[in-house]
Amino acid sequence: MAQGGFKLGFIGIIKCCFLSTVILMSFCSCDSMDNRISKDVIFALVTENESLLLDDIKNNNFDASKGLDGINKIVTSEDIIEFSCGGAGFGPSTAYCGFYYTEDDNITAIWCAPESETDLVPYENGFLYEQENGDNRYYTEKICENFYYYEAAY
Repeated sequence: MAQGGFKLGFIGIIKCCFLSTVILMSFCSCDSMDNRISKDVIFALVTENESLLLDDIKNNNFDASKGLDGINKIVTSEDIIEFSCGGAGFGPSTAYCGFYYTEDDNITAIWCAPESETDLVPYENGFLYEQENGDNRYYTEKICENFYYYEAAY
């Protein structure tokens, strides 16, 4: 009898874990994993704060930029400054957006761009790259002098 009780207890624990997982997943929908801001908001963010952003770039101090609503992270490198504005998805199904500054208007300097501008095709008001045998996608569009919007999806 003790052995039978153990089996019911073990099965009960499995059922409880399964039910807890289902409940947790219902609260954590894909929508709640999306903290991207819209393209229009990003364009407004840059145009309304262009002088502040340029001052931070000039001084190599991004304290003021980090305080702007919508900017999650700032990554600087030799060629570009990326202002990340959110992401969505999980694992192999992810998407990111933001904007970047490139002094020489190099639209392939950002991490998600193809290596060559020849891989980009005109699309809407910018340029698009779609991986031929895969699902990687990159879109960029000029916001104002040296600032570009980007979307990346994998």
